[in-house]
This record gives sequence, C-alpha cells and structure tokens, in this order.
Amino acid sequence: PMKTNFYLSILFLLILGCQPADKADQSQPNILILFTDDQRFNTIGAWGNDEIHTPNMDRLAEMGVSFTRAHIPGGNNGAVCMPSRAMLLTGRFYQHLPLAFTNMGAVTENRGVSPYPTFGETFKAAGYQTFFTGKWHNGRPELHDGFTAGGNIYLGGMHFLKDGGHYGPWLHDFDPSGEYPNDQRWQGDKFSSELYADAAVEFVNQKAEQPFLMYVSFTSPHDPRQAPEEYQAMYDPEEITLPPNFLPEHPFDNGMIRVRDEDLAPYPRTPERIKEEVAGYYAMVSEVDAQIGRILDALEQQGQLENTIVVFAGDNGLAVGQHGLLGKQNIYDHSIRVPLIIAGPGIKANQQSNTLCYLLDVFPTLCELTGVDAPESIEGKSLVPALETPATSLRDDVFLSFIETQRGIRTADNWKLIHYFVDGKSTKQLFNLNDDPWETQNLINEPQYQEQKERLEERLLEYLIEMEDEFLEPALQVEYTGFGIPATITLEHAIAEAQVYYTLDGSEPTTNGNLYTTPFALEQSGVIKARTFYENKPISKTVETQAGVVDQYEKITWVNEPAARYAARGKFSLVDGIRGSDNFKDGHWLGFHGFDLETTLQLTQKTSISSLESTFLENVNDWIFPPRSFTMEVSTDGQTFREVFHQDIPPVEADPGKGKKLVIQHQFNPPVEATHVKIRAVNTGVCPDWHSGAGEKAWLFVDEVKID
Repeated sequence: PMKTNFYLSILFLLILGCQPADKADQSQPNILILFTDDQRFNTIGAWGNDEIHTPNMDRLAEMGVSFTRAHIPGGNNGAVCMPSRAMLLTGRFYQHLPLAFTNMGAVTENRGVSPYPTFGETFKAAGYQTFFTGKWHNGRPELHDGFTAGGNIYLGGMHFLKDGGHYGPWLHDFDPSGEYPNDQRWQGDKFSSELYADAAVEFVNQKAEQPFLMYVSFTSPHDPRQAPEEYQAMYDPEEITLPPNFLPEHPFDNGMIRVRDEDLAPYPRTPERIKEEVAGYYAMVSEVDAQIGRILDALEQQGQLENTIVVFAGDNGLAVGQHGLLGKQNIYDHSIRVPLIIAGPGIKANQQSNTLCYLLDVFPTLCELTGVDAPESIEGKSLVPALETPATSLRDDVFLSFIETQRGIRTADNWKLIHYFVDGKSTKQLFNLNDDPWETQNLINEPQYQEQKERLEERLLEYLIEMEDEFLEPALQVEYTGFGIPATITLEHAIAEAQVYYTLDGSEPTTNGNLYTTPFALEQSGVIKARTFYENKPISKTVETQAGVVDQYEKITWVNEPAARYAARGKFSLVDGIRGSDNFKDGHWLGFHGFDLETTLQLTQKTSISSLESTFLENVNDWIFPPRSFTMEVSTDGQTFREVFHQDIPPVEADPGKGKKLVIQHQFNPPVEATHVKIRAVNTGVCPDWHSGAGEKAWLFVDEVKID
C-alpha cells in the first residue's frame, strides 16, 4: 500500500509554498488524464467490440466525444511508449524532441532532459496543483519539474515477471527533490492498476483548494498478461473471434521482426495460441477499466466530476496476432491507432468525431478548454473545434513513422500507404481502408489504383522532406569478401525518383560529383560521403563511413558469433580501423549476449608487435558491461600460443547513469613476434544484483582490436 509520507508530501508542498504564487481561479475545471499502456483503439465495448467488457470506458464514451481515428505518429525505438508519452507531455512530434527524452537508451548524457515545456509544467505555472501516479518512462527531470505531488510512482517501462510482475511492482513515493534513489523503492502488494488507482483516489479525497491536473498512467494492459482471475474468467479463448488479418508469420522483414514483444509466442503463430493471447489481453483491459471506474466514482462522490475535464487515451496499440505480429513495432492500424475520449463541462455527450488526430493534440486542447496559454513549442492542433462540432475535419492526412525503416501516410478519405526500407530494399503496401479496414489486400501493384498510389507517395515525400527525415538518407553499405580484397560499396535509397551523389575524398557531395548507379569497388582506404538529391536539391543529410582494403590479416576466426542484430561488418569490424561512437547501435560495434569474445587473428606474415589497443563499451543502462578480463596470446606457428598480456577489469559496482568507452592499451618492450594473435575478453556473464536486469545475460560490446 501507499506509504504514509504520500500525505506528508502533499502537506509539505502546500505549507512551504511550492505552489505557484498566482493561483488559478478555483472555478476553472480540473483535469484528469487516464492513460493506459498498449491498449489499441478497438478494445472498447462502446466503440463496437461486443466481445470485451469495459463498462467504465463505455461510461466515458457516453459522457463525451470519442475520437475514433486518433493516432500516434509512431516511435524511434521498440519501446514505443517512451516517445509516445513524450509527445503527449510536450505536444510535439518525436522527431522534434531530444533523444534523451524519447529514447533514453540511445544516449549517455542528460537522460530525461527536454527543453520543451510539458503539460505538467504549463498547468503548474498557471496555478494548478499537478499530481502524478503510475508509469513514468521519460526520466526523472521532467517528472520533478512538472508535478507538485504524487504517489505510487513506477520509474520504468514494464513490470517484469522476475521483479514481481503486476502483483509486485517496485514503486516510489513522491520525491520533492526529484532524485528518486533506487534504495527508496518499495514493493507493492496489490495489482499495479489498483495501486495507481489507490493513489488517485486518495488525492481526490484530499479536496484540493485549487484546480488540479491529475495524470494517472497505468501499466496495463501491457504484458505480462496476468489479470486477476475474476477478469480472466470473463473470456473463454474458444469464444474469442480470430482477427480477420491473422497470419502465422509476417510476410517480410519490416525492420524489427524479431524483438522481445514478438518472442512472447512461438512461430509460426497458431489460431489457438492467438485466441489465448487475445483473451488474456482483454482480461487486462477489463481489469484496468475497473480501476478507471474507481477514480471516476471518487470524483463523483466529492462533487468534482462535473467540473473535471477527463481525457482517456492509450499510449499505443498492439498487434496480438494480427498480420503475424504480437507487438507494436509497426505502423498498421492495430499498433498506431489508440483510444481517445474527451469529456467534461460544456463538452457534448455521447458523440463521435472521425477527424484525423494525434495524441500530441491533447495538450493544446486542454490549454484552449481552460484558457491557459499554450506554449509556442506545441506542434499539435487543438481538438476544440471537433468537440464543438464533431463532424469537423481538422486534417487531410496523418504522417506515420517507426524507427528508420517504416514510413506511412493515412488520408482523411481512408487510403493508406506504408513504405518499408530495410537493408537497402523497398517494400510498399497500399490499402483502401474503406473496403479493407483490416489491411489485408495490398493494392500497390494494381493498375486501377496507381493514381491513389502516386497521390500518397507525393504527399509522403513532402512529409519526409519537411521532417528532414532519416528515411531519405542513402543506405551506405560496405561489404568485405576477403582480406586484401577491395571493399564493395552499395548506396541504396528509398525514393525511386531521387538520386544519390557521393565523394571519395571526404568532401561534401553535390550534383557535380559522382552519381551512384551500381555497386563499386573501393581500391584504397578513404572516407566515403553520400547524400540523396531530388530535383537537383539535397533532401537528406550526408552519411559517411570509412572503408578500403584490410590487408594486414589473412584470416580471422572466432569461437562465438556476435548477435545477428549487432554483427556490424562481421570479423572485419574488429580490424577495419573504424571506431564506433558512444551509441552501440551505430553499426560499428560487435555485441555478444552472454558470450565471451574469443578470436584468433592470422597475420599475412610474421610481424613484430609493439603495441595493442582494444575498445569496449560500458553502458549499464542498456545492460552493456565491460569485460571481466582481457588476455592476449601470440604464436609463430598457429599451434603453440603463449600469453603476453593479461588484465583483470574491476566490476562495475553501481549504476553510473551514463555510458563510456573502455580502451585497453599495452606497449610491448621488447616487441613480440607473431604470425597469430589470440584475443579473449571474458563477458561479465549476468547483470549484477544491483542492476534492474539482475540475473539476466549481460552484453559485451567490442569495436576494434588494433595491433601495431
């Protein structure tokens, strides 16, 4: 249960004057934001799903306006909830927010920091008391800046089973300092949704003296799907309807076809297993629905419901068996569309709006409804015109995006184009959602629909250029076929009408330079730069890399293969002279999951070695640890090896909160003779007890082994 200092934190803030000096007019409406986790748009009874039990979501639909074509713009990493929540908080597209706020795993500095005001900060400055409970997945700084009170706060992405799951979530009390140290966490003894509803109900019962904004961020229906028995009993898998777009497997690689979410059920998917998954998913939705009802009832009992703007929404959808997928790492409707209902004083009841909208429209809508000045940084549109006249159309289309491989557009007249660009290969899908709402019939090659295809392609290109989208960048691929053989350079691009120009001398590409037509061999080492042009104008940033001829070695072997997704250029990445950045996803690092690096380098001739250098990455937030030890052995015949260098590396004792490189260096005096060099870097094995992934396999990332 919630600790008693929850009450003290509220009292402390009120007494010591942590509220803004200019209090809001007490006649202003309160705001309640109810946010669910991984709930797709068609999981509400009142919205037409007659297999699901959601009386309180239905109640909200009767109270207000349902936005039946609400979308998220997408996401820049597999944990889609992180950019989605950042967009809700700021009213900005994730492409225009710092990685430190939308994808904290990709950065090592300033995690959770954003220069753009959140709705918490904005309403706090306007005199509202701001309260938070539930899942916070965007770093501590903005939580501290935006909220004056809170309780039962979960700092993380999901409740892993190994940590207690939904029945034992590790929570924080509200910390006015914003520090939230790990040793101050406590483990709940109720289902997660109930704990968050407990905090919300307690806050409502405090009878705040000024208008409040309460943000309740549930972790359900996100897996693990372990709803209480009373909700599981509502759904018999045999009575669940198999979705019309069910497939055993997705028909092609979409750029993130193998990820944790997708591995929750075996391949190929079976109808029986998917029905079980859907039943468990529906049970989770019904459970969180009950907790939403408790909060609405508390507001009603305190006489506050009629003066409260209620926003109900989900952070993203979920496939759960549709298109052969289970997760949300795609831009099909089941994953990109979300529930959105807005109710409150002066808002029409029991209405539907089909206008195209985004979650990032919520922030400016609340500002307009309350008369609070909206920050200039907001990019969303106010939905007030559609609240006043639900038939109003606010957008002609919406732009959709997921990581660097998927882009799409959906129009107001229900046509949808998805463009995939994976490993230099383009795949496109065209759907007429009026006739095919389940996105099963790809019309991209049908002659009678070429006009629609061209219309959507043209509009999508406009969006890509406007967003300065990385999707426009050429895919610069370097392929080594052997030692001493020139590398082959391939420069593919996603836009058929565009051209790629490149340089080999490190200068910036222009249309006066080299036009790429076919793969070519790079005869000598150098810097390659490439850029995409359209109608003789650059439309992408310049990409670059180094490549050439690796001629110091005759052969490289290793005992353990790196993980496929972090294999870089294979064995050549160990010796190609190209250093990786602090970002382990930059394509230069070799990642070993639970395994050691054990490799033997065969030199082209006997060599006198005077120095050794090898680089590893430490980024414990992403489960990447330095090796426990590093050993180098040499041989002059490839049979008998002797150890010439060994270094033990101290274990990481505590989470430093940022990444860094570990460079192992050694000078040999006198030099050592060798035709073969054997390197072994010992993986730390599993994450230590203090780590959030305690007991799980640790990652070892190596970039370069340099021998002179």
